[in-house]
Amino acid sequence: MSCNIEHIKINNKFNINNNFKSNNYFKEEISIVKVKKGYISIIVAVYNDENRIGYCIKSVLNQDFNNFELIIVNDGSTDSSGKISRDFAKKNSRVSLVNITNSGPSNARNVGIKKAKGEFIFFLDSDDYIETEALNLLYSQITKSKIDLVIGNFTTLLDSKKIIPSRNILHFPRSTILSRKKINTYINLYLQRPNKYPLFAFSWGRLFRTEIIKEKKILFNKDMRTFEDVDFNFRYLCYVENAFYVKKSIINHIISSTYSSATMNIPKNYKKFFGYGIALESASNYLRKNKITKNIIPNVAHAYSAFTIIQFIRLGLQYNKKNKVIIKKIFFEFVNDPLLQEKISHYSPNKGDSVIIPVLIKMKFTWLLIQFCRIKGKLRY
Repeated sequence: MSCNIEHIKINNKFNINNNFKSNNYFKEEISIVKVKKGYISIIVAVYNDENRIGYCIKSVLNQDFNNFELIIVNDGSTDSSGKISRDFAKKNSRVSLVNITNSGPSNARNVGIKKAKGEFIFFLDSDDYIETEALNLLYSQITKSKIDLVIGNFTTLLDSKKIIPSRNILHFPRSTILSRKKINTYINLYLQRPNKYPLFAFSWGRLFRTEIIKEKKILFNKDMRTFEDVDFNFRYLCYVENAFYVKKSIINHIISSTYSSATMNIPKNYKKFFGYGIALESASNYLRKNKITKNIIPNVAHAYSAFTIIQFIRLGLQYNKKNKVIIKKIFFEFVNDPLLQEKISHYSPNKGDSVIIPVLIKMKFTWLLIQFCRIKGKLRY
């Protein structure tokens, strides 16, 4: 199946998507090297994670599947992450270390992709770790006929100890083949409730075919700081005939108690914080290529609005004397963005969703919106 990306052009004075170089990943060259059949390239991008990178690496080396290479991309760490990784690389020929100037996880993963020699690619975050049978479980499924993507279940842990059940919902009762029809159905559910259907929200914990990634030049968008995984997944899905979901948890995703999902660093180009615009563009392109056009405009608009509301709440929680000027500016620009005003008209809140925030956005009551998002954020997080 061919899926040439046709990005939607919207001529507005201010358009969130125009702040991304959305086609830059297609212009980069990826050398096509002869892959090692039956091998998996595991790519770990690390930045200042000296307390956890060692455990992550050990979980890979302890696999009961041996045909792999571990590519660690040190993204300009200033702590001992690079040294720890280098020590492992010296002792084990399957481990290689690449040091680069800090440029973000997307570029670090791209560096790993370009160096990958395995038939399959597996992304792993430096603060996570995998179960001993993880690679074996995924490999046994992807080598079956016409399987192009295998997704493993995961467990979310607080400080590597406490399980957070609400984070582990993928809505499949058992291991199953995901036909294109099932994938399309799931994507439509994702657009309706994006935070409740996270199957394609992550790039880690799954096996991709290296041939598809390299031949189709599917790289992570380096200009995105959020939702780059979603964007990557939807572009890869364009070339997927069948996928497989493994019900067994194969990866442990760690959340630190010192980190809140509401915590953020507001980048200089703060529009990068709203990367879901590009991700949803890729999702809509995928659906169009599969001729799933019914309700695509309102569904994508709803998802866009839902993500905007989530980001507004997170921003509201960060509001203080130090950053109130920049946050006011962000709210004002986005509330007055014609694109958001058009899409918020399609927003239909589900049970438990805010009904007041979309009204405040429509009425452009910026100050009230900020205050309400502050309150909502404190209650939620």
